[in-house]
Amino acid sequence: MAVFALPGEKIDGDQALNADIQNTLAAGENLYIEFKEARDQLPGSFFDTVCVFLNTDGGTIYLGVGDDGTVTGVASQAVGRLESDIANLSNNPQQLDPPFLLFPHELTIAGKVVIAVQVPLSSQIHQHGGEIMLRVVPHQTTADLRPELFDKVRRLMRSGDRRRPWVAFSDEELLKVGGFYNRDPNTGRPGLTMAAALLFGSDEIIQNIVPGYKFDCLLRRRNQERYDNRLIVRTNLIDAYDLMMGFIEKHLDDPFHLEGDLRVSLREKILWN
Repeated sequence: MAVFALPGEKIDGDQALNADIQNTLAAGENLYIEFKEARDQLPGSFFDTVCVFLNTDGGTIYLGVGDDGTVTGVASQAVGRLESDIANLSNNPQQLDPPFLLFPHELTIAGKVVIAVQVPLSSQIHQHGGEIMLRVVPHQTTADLRPELFDKVRRLMRSGDRRRPWVAFSDEELLKVGGFYNRDPNTGRPGLTMAAALLFGSDEIIQNIVPGYKFDCLLRRRNQERYDNRLIVRTNLIDAYDLMMGFIEKHLDDPFHLEGDLRVSLREKILWN
C-alpha cells in the first residue's frame, strides 16, 4: 500500500520503497491502478480514468509511468504546473461534472518524479465530456452473465408499466440501452462494465471483480452490543434486494405511513436509508 504526503509535500525514494511503491509498479495495472506517461502535460485519457474511478470503486493514477510499469518520470519543470492543472480542472464542472477536488502527490522513484493521484469512490455519479464513465471489466462477456436475471428484470418492468419498450428488448439490447456497455478509457475498446456484473453476473464473477462486495444485515433488538440475527449477502444486486427485503419483512412490521398524500413503505425506507 502506498503512503502519500500532504498536498505539496514530497516523498523521497526510500520512503516510497518502504511503502511498497516499487512492488505496486512491478505488479502492473489492475482495476484500481492505472499508469500513464506524462512528460510535460496531462494525457488525454486522464479525466476519463478519474471519472471511472469516482463512479466505481476508486483507484490510484500514477503519472510518469509507462504501461509496463517502467518509471519514465515527469519533467521537473512541469511538475508544479501539472499538479495545479489536476487540482483546478478537477474542480471545474466543465471538465468533471459534478466537480471533485483532487490532490496530487509527488513521489521520487529511481531519481525520477512520479505524480500519484488517489481517486476515492464518490457518493455521486460524475460525467466527463458529457458521458458517464464506468469501469469496463477486462475479458468479461455476456457468457459471464445469468440469463434468468434478464427475465426477472423484464417481469419487474411489466409489473410497473407494460408499455415500456424495454420489455421486448433482447438481453444485448437491454445491456446497451441501460448503459452497461462502455468504452475502455485507455484502449477505446467497448466492453461490459462493472455495473453489468453487479446486476447480472454470477456470484463467482462478482467476487472475482469486487472481492470486498457484500451486504451485511444486522438485527439488534434484545442484544444491542452484538446482534440477534444476521444476513450476509454476496449475490447480484437484483437478488440481493429480494434477500434483504425478506430479512426486513421477517423481523419488522410495515405500519401504514403517509408522506404527504403518498403511502410509503417504512421497510423500503429502512433498506435504502
